[in-house]
Amino acid sequence: ATLGGNLCHAVPSADFAVALIALDAEVKLLAVSGERILPLEAFFQDVRRTALERDELLVEIRIPHLSAGSACAFQRTARSVVDIALVNAAVRLTIDEQERVSQARIALGAVAPIPIRSRAAEEMLLGKRLDEIDEVTLDQVGERAAVDTRPISDVRTSAAYRRHVSKILVKRGLDQVLDELAGEPA
Repeated sequence: ATLGGNLCHAVPSADFAVALIALDAEVKLLAVSGERILPLEAFFQDVRRTALERDELLVEIRIPHLSAGSACAFQRTARSVVDIALVNAAVRLTIDEQERVSQARIALGAVAPIPIRSRAAEEMLLGKRLDEIDEVTLDQVGERAAVDTRPISDVRTSAAYRRHVSKILVKRGLDQVLDELAGEPA
């Protein structure tokens, strides 16, 4: 029931992992032989498998301070509010002084063996001014993020549903972030 325990459990549907990856979090791992720092994204190797060595402990989670001009959002869908996510998504955008996207992060969970980033979808946003990001762009970015997923069908839902919902959650998250960056109430 800790954040570190949640990450070490390495379940693909975990909410914290997706949110922290979008925030560029790192983990500090400690062993008798020393310590090492990994980007959280590199920590996950497979379902319930991490980069932890047999003699290591996760001792710290580092979350960088959000710079000015940054906003983030987290979206999820589940069968109930207490159920694990069928799909979850986190997005973060940072804009420069000209209101151009200088950084973009789109992370998804429950759609692959590990939480993933859609770098191709992120690239579609880089350099765009806020006023250039319209509904068509958001649809294209959401679709590209969905293409990057590798979901499975299981007793909770189908792979096709997970892929479809990925697009929707990314778009909703981006809508929320864009509203915040534009100074509009969410």
